[in-house]
Amino acid sequence: MTKSSMHRLSGLIAAVFLPLASGALWSVLSLRLHAELPSLALLVAASLLLVREHFAPYPHWLGGVLASLCCALGLVYALWLKAAMVVTMALGVGFIDAIFMIGPDLSLAITRARLSGGALGMILGALALAYWIGFGAHKPAPQK
Repeated sequence: MTKSSMHRLSGLIAAVFLPLASGALWSVLSLRLHAELPSLALLVAASLLLVREHFAPYPHWLGGVLASLCCALGLVYALWLKAAMVVTMALGVGFIDAIFMIGPDLSLAITRARLSGGALGMILGALALAYWIGFGAHKPAPQK
C-alpha cells in the first residue's frame, strides 16, 4: 500500500472508532447519572470534527454520507449498550452476559420503548450534524 492509501485507511478507521467511543461514553454517563441524556447524541456527531479532513478527498455529498454512516454506527452502538444496561438492571444478569444475550430484536424493542420524541429529534440532529461535517470538509491548500 502506498503512503496515501495508508493515510486514507487510517483516517477512515479513526472516523469509525471516534463515534463508537463517543457512543460508549454516552452509555456510561447515562448509567452513572441515571438519565437518558439524549443531547449526547450530538457528541457522537461532534467527534467527527477531529477527523473531518479525512472526508475531504471524497465529493461533498459522499463525504456527508460517510460521516453520517460513521455517526449512525456510533449511535446504534450507544443504544445497544443502553439496552444491555436495561436488561442487566431488570434481570440481574451481568453486563457482559447481557451484551451477548440480547439480540437485535430485543435491543430494538427496548430502544423503542425508551425513546422519546426529544431523543429522536436529537438523534436526527446528530445525523444531520454529521452530514454537515462530512459535506463541509475541504481539501487542504497545496503546499508551496
